[in-house]
Order: sequence, then structure tokens, then C-alpha cells
Amino acid sequence: MKLPEFAAGQIDIVGCRILWLPSRRRAEQIEQAMHKILAPYAADPGHRLDGATEWFEHGALHLALQALTTMPTSDPTGRPARLVALTEPPPNTLDTLEAHGPMEAWWRLEDLWTRLSMLCTLDVVFRDACYLVVLRGFRNVFHGPVGELRGVVMDITTYRWQVGDEFGSFVQLMDFDGDDLVLTLATMPAMQRWPDGVSLTWQVRGCLLKLQRQIDAVKTAAAKSEQAAAAFANEFGKAKRARNIIFERSRRRCVCVRASHLDDLAVSA
Repeated sequence: MKLPEFAAGQIDIVGCRILWLPSRRRAEQIEQAMHKILAPYAADPGHRLDGATEWFEHGALHLALQALTTMPTSDPTGRPARLVALTEPPPNTLDTLEAHGPMEAWWRLEDLWTRLSMLCTLDVVFRDACYLVVLRGFRNVFHGPVGELRGVVMDITTYRWQVGDEFGSFVQLMDFDGDDLVLTLATMPAMQRWPDGVSLTWQVRGCLLKLQRQIDAVKTAAAKSEQAAAAFANEFGKAKRARNIIFERSRRRCVCVRASHLDDLAVSA
């Protein structure tokens, strides 16, 4: 989710907690329940942009944590949910998930890339009928929040799915281009042949376009900031030159007045 109130660096990623669930449907059910539970604590962020309804007063935090830890994950055992650090790798085994179909695999992958887009420079490129996800400067990142996700990013099972005898992978090629990690995705026609392929391709396109818009917005904002800084420097330079010209003219005028006064004295003498 995009948070227009904060830049990426202002969010305490390390202090955040996340609840991993086996399916999007279960996540949506819990989200609806949490909105009802926390309704008395709803806060007004001062805008109506994306995520405007997701803010609550700080007093709701304890209640939210308590409610989330009592929510069943919907597996056959009724096991309660477990909150973990956002920077911890997501569960990636069949034992921790109800299913490992393409939609569930994509949901986790979408979450991973959204988190990475908040922590580092991520680009989405369309080339040769394929989408590429590029993590800039990823080769030498081993520490910090991004470094903690490195194992998940480099693990090829992160991008795989399997339902019965059918299987596939969202990423067909993983390679470094200089210091950038380039992930080449499967083509859309290939994804359409997977289970729930039509819905899946819409999900994939929507996520990639959303990421690209966010990236473009950040680049546009950075360009505007650079332009504003350059304009300020230019105006400051003009003002400084104008001040120097005025000072120089004032100095010359003073010299002329003094010289004229001395001439008058000489004539009087």
C-alpha cells in the first residue's frame, strides 16, 4: 500500500509486524473484521488518497495486536495467527500454507516486491514481450532491511508454484546486470495457461503497473526537487550579482561625489 503521508525512509520497517495467511480470501476476511473492531479508533489522515481508511489512533495498537493474535489462520487445526517482524522471510513451504497455486504464489511475490520498493530502488521494464523487475544495486547489499530479504529474493522457490502435477515459475531468468539484479518474468500468454490464468494475468499486470506508477511518481518528484533547487540557485545567483552591481555603482557614486567635492575646494582656494 502506498502511504502518501510518509517517505519510505520515515517508516519504521524494522519495528513493523506482519501476519502471514494462507490465502487472499482469508486475509480479506480478517481485514474486514479488524476494520469493525477498530472502528471507534478511526483516524483522519487529512486526505482521501490510497490508504486513507487504513489509519487508526495509537490507542488502538494494543487492541489490534491482541485481536490479530487470536484470529484463526483457517487451517484444519484452528491454529491462531502469529505476528512476526516484517523483515523476516515469508513462509515458503507447503506445510505452512493451504495451497501453493499460482495465485497464492503471486500474492506473496507481490507483497515481497511492494516491500522492496519501499526499501530500495526497484524498476519495472517491459522488453521483448516480457516484464523485467530490476533491483538496482542489489549485488552488494547484504545488510539492513534489504539484506535481510536477500535470501528470499535469491531463492528460486520464492517464484514457483505447484498444484498436483502442474507447476511453474513466475521468474524464468534471474541474472545480474552489473550491480543490478534482473528478474525476467514469464510471458502473459504463458501465465494465462496456468490455473486461474485469466484472473492471474490481470493481477500481475495491475501490480506491475501500480509499481511502475509509484516509481515514476518518485522520479518525477525527485526531478521537480532538482529543478526547484536549480531554480533557487539560479535566482540566488542573480540576486547576488544584482547586489554586487548595486554595491559597485554605489561605491563609484561615492567616489565621484568625493572627487567633485575636492574639485570645489580646489576652485575655492
